[in-house]
Amino acid sequence: MRSALVLLALLSPQAAHATTIVCSGEIDRLYLRVESGYVVVDYGYGMHWICTIGATTNGITSESCAALYSTLLTAQSIGKTVDFYYRPEVGSCQALGNSVVTGDRFYGVHTVK
Repeated sequence: MRSALVLLALLSPQAAHATTIVCSGEIDRLYLRVESGYVVVDYGYGMHWICTIGATTNGITSESCAALYSTLLTAQSIGKTVDFYYRPEVGSCQALGNSVVTGDRFYGVHTVK
């Protein structure tokens, strides 16, 4: 029984990673909404409300949000492609929709060389 639990624990992160939805694109539009601190980005799949600077939103801290905004702003200014990582329940990049809060399904970003 103990071996089965250890095996399950070792395989779980790999299984979760295998089902990650990765949406890639260049930043078309990036907004920091002054009245709310919300970071809103469009990278080819519609406007997505990611997080809030000044408050923890959808599990993303204010500090993480500020770092994310900085990363996205830099990527936009130099024309880098960005990979956005979403939980598997998203289904597909197209299924995310337009003008939606995606922060509750979003968990990371990576700039591509």
